[in-house]
Amino acid sequence: MAAARRIELTLPEGLLETVDSIAEKENITRSECIESAMRFYIEEREKRDLRDQMIQGYQEMAEINITISEDFFSAEQELWFTKE
Repeated sequence: MAAARRIELTLPEGLLETVDSIAEKENITRSECIESAMRFYIEEREKRDLRDQMIQGYQEMAEINITISEDFFSAEQELWFTKE
């Protein structure tokens, strides 16, 4: 683990009480509890960002696939009618 660095953090009283309660139940320090919460938030945000990128990519590919299928449909129709 990288070296830890001390920071000053201001939290609403109710949130701090919740953090302290969780830390006590988990038998960890307040700092460990906040670190865990921050890591969880960052991981979830990265998952959301990846999911958003995938959605955008699938939407772009859908448009490309429609264009390709339309082109092939036209070519197929042309071939079909020239055989007759």
